[in-house]
Amino acid sequence: GHPDLSKVDALLGSAPGVAGTLRKGLERFAEQPESPVLIDCAPALGVLSLNALFAAKRVLIPVTADYLAIQGLNRLDLALNVLEGPLKRQIERRVVLTRFDEGKPLCREALVTLKSRYGSRLCETRISDDPALSESPAHGMDVFSYASESTGAHDYRLLTMELLSKGFFE
Repeated sequence: GHPDLSKVDALLGSAPGVAGTLRKGLERFAEQPESPVLIDCAPALGVLSLNALFAAKRVLIPVTADYLAIQGLNRLDLALNVLEGPLKRQIERRVVLTRFDEGKPLCREALVTLKSRYGSRLCETRISDDPALSESPAHGMDVFSYASESTGAHDYRLLTMELLSKGFFE
């Protein structure tokens, strides 16, 4: 994201109705279902993220296989449950496990924990802990441009196919 976006919380954080600004701006796209809008935001519940959540019909939540990340996911899930009341609709959500290494006991434990808590909302595809995923942003590129044959790029292709097959982008 652009560095100036970090100032939005300080400048607009307490402005009335600010959380619905993005949703209002995206209303014209709601009539064009063939053009879904993807909103990527930081893993913090600030003004920008709340705007994204208010505007979203579906939320894909990436989570790393560690205790603090899973606790953050649980808090976000509770926040989404609370938001559904004022929004008068459910927010469909899916969870994807990232930086996953089958050989690490902590990753396997996280997978068991997430399966038991989130069931079918946990994506079957797991994103491997692949160096190309960390290196590509440092080179100003997405992983497909940087290392199209990498494990990480392959995993994200599989995730896209899984989400498409489940109607997540409709």
